[in-house]
Amino acid sequence: MKHWTSWIAACALTLAACSKSEDKKPQADKPGTESATKKPEAKTEAKTEPPAAAKPAVELFTGSAPALPPPVDKLAIGMPAAEAKGLAPAVFEAKYGYKVPGYAGVEVNVQLTKETERIYVVRIELDQPIETVKTALAAKWGEPRATKNSIGAAEYYWDHPASGIRAKLEGRATNSQIIFGSVMSTQQLIGTTPGRLGFEKQPLIGATKDEVLAAYATWGARAKDGSADQISIPLPPLDTSQYPGFVTAKLKDGKVSGYTAQVSFSWEPATKQALLTGLETLFGKPKAGDMYTDFPGPPKVKVDHSSKDQLVIWVADYK
Repeated sequence: MKHWTSWIAACALTLAACSKSEDKKPQADKPGTESATKKPEAKTEAKTEPPAAAKPAVELFTGSAPALPPPVDKLAIGMPAAEAKGLAPAVFEAKYGYKVPGYAGVEVNVQLTKETERIYVVRIELDQPIETVKTALAAKWGEPRATKNSIGAAEYYWDHPASGIRAKLEGRATNSQIIFGSVMSTQQLIGTTPGRLGFEKQPLIGATKDEVLAAYATWGARAKDGSADQISIPLPPLDTSQYPGFVTAKLKDGKVSGYTAQVSFSWEPATKQALLTGLETLFGKPKAGDMYTDFPGPPKVKVDHSSKDQLVIWVADYK
């Protein structure tokens, strides 16, 4: 009996020891719970990049010569409005000027001719003073031709006759603007073909009304208001002048019989002389007077050279 009692006591001690050992073992995780001994995973927060700083306005312009910058670099002076709107829709959809993304204070406006709905000039306003812009553009395009407007304010011109592009920089209070338009050189106006001026894409004398309107459409040619027998053709300004010229072509029997060209040389005596010398190579040795110079042709040409700003050139039967 004593032996049996000892055996029961030994079993009880063994069971108690096993129970304590089991308590020390890690408990299996229950589904949907996190173990107390499991280290929590580090939480990572999404990193957000700081917004890029806007570029200075003048950085919009690149290249070594004046040219329309993005977003209007696919446009051209004289382009029809319908075509231009397809190439730069956002610019034309902007009600009060297109603000160029990524640049500080740059606004683009495209100005169309009223009569022909073509691009006349492209204006780009810059939130920088004129001298800051002038210095930056001179480093890219070379030194400009400097002039002053009627109230004595500075204006700067970068002319590139090879591409027909002029960039004019002018001040606007503390800001400035660049106006892109067309331009030609004296040599391009005069040309080298005897009997006609170099600007004539389509020879004018003998051309029909439709031929003239088609050939000079990019310059805004149109039938002159109130006259069925005259066509008005704007001319790009010379690269020595602030002002454009224009041609009035006279129609007789449905064809151009002659024309008048008014060309500004902006008080530049050297340009005036270059024009007169060029006319001599095209229309023969002239007979000069105090106000007029007559060239024998063909065709006959008469020039009023009395003005200090412009020449009036009458070609053939212009009346």
